[in-house]
Amino acid sequence: MSFMIGARHLFYGITMLDRFKHKGWKKPLLIYFMSDETFSVNYTAKIPKGVDKGWFMQKWLYIDPTMDAWVTDENGTMLSIAEVRERLINNQP
Repeated sequence: MSFMIGARHLFYGITMLDRFKHKGWKKPLLIYFMSDETFSVNYTAKIPKGVDKGWFMQKWLYIDPTMDAWVTDENGTMLSIAEVRERLINNQP
């Protein structure tokens, strides 16, 4: 039973192969941390032109699966780990 539940990630990965192409060092992170929530967001997202698709997809990896906690900026935009780190280094809220 647990194998069947875990096997869904195989299908997620196959479905996302085209979307993860050319993501460089971000590709293994995008694959490894994919969950039900991140799959649904990354598969259906319409990423605006001029936005780095790898960074956009990676931001969604940090959603807490229980939907209880994530980090946002003062405008309510979700921050990536790199953005949180930069804000901490620069003493920004």
